[in-house]
Amino acid sequence: MSRARLQRVVQQAKATFSRPTSDPCFLSEFEKLKDAVSCISKTDLGVSPSVAENAWDYPPYLKNSSASCMEVYECSEFSVGIFLLKPRATMPLHNHPDMHGIMKVLFGSMSITSYTMLNQQHGNMLHQQQHQPPLKRHKPSPPVPKSPPPPPPPFLFRCTVSSERVLSADRKSADMCCLHPQEGNLHEIVCCEDEPVAFMDILAPPYDPENGRDCTYYIKETSTDPESEENSSAKKSLLLRPSSCPSWFSCVPLPYTGPTV
Repeated sequence: MSRARLQRVVQQAKATFSRPTSDPCFLSEFEKLKDAVSCISKTDLGVSPSVAENAWDYPPYLKNSSASCMEVYECSEFSVGIFLLKPRATMPLHNHPDMHGIMKVLFGSMSITSYTMLNQQHGNMLHQQQHQPPLKRHKPSPPVPKSPPPPPPPFLFRCTVSSERVLSADRKSADMCCLHPQEGNLHEIVCCEDEPVAFMDILAPPYDPENGRDCTYYIKETSTDPESEENSSAKKSLLLRPSSCPSWFSCVPLPYTGPTV
């Protein structure tokens, strides 16, 4: 295990995310961070397929979990973690509100589909247009006994597919993926093989439900947005519905035993 490479990542992350994104040097510092992350390997973090094979053995409730995570480092500006996905498991579509992120595959292979959310206000208007009752132009009916109104349907949001890629530790040219607040901020991850996959995950700032940075999951309401189908020249879009975490998915914490910073 090499502490030096992890230390370089953490130090460069501090240099990157300690400054506002409007800083002229932010993008160049972010590129330096990507370069530091590209050098990280599973041995630098003390994880291996053998660790993954035993990751869900104990305690017993882990056996039904699709994923597990290890906290490597966290401060108010960013977090560094490791995620493990079981063979053929899926991490459902979710967001990263106002965050930048970098993912680096450590071993195994996974497909990742990233989405960019379009104007959210437009999504709310779509909801209103679809579910607003028509205007009554005839004489109103006699009053009927009041009953509780049905719950309003959830808002629908438009998004486009930013990228669809397969990331593998064996393909160094394609083993990283980045996300940004306004681009590729939502993604769905699937373990591609009959072996587990592990990836390093840097998020800035970290999730913080108390300050409005909670994770929201999404369900694809339709395969394509009818409005985008009407305009063949436009980029195809999807409709997403916010949801709670699916009952079939859970991610449990595991102790991190690699080098510390």
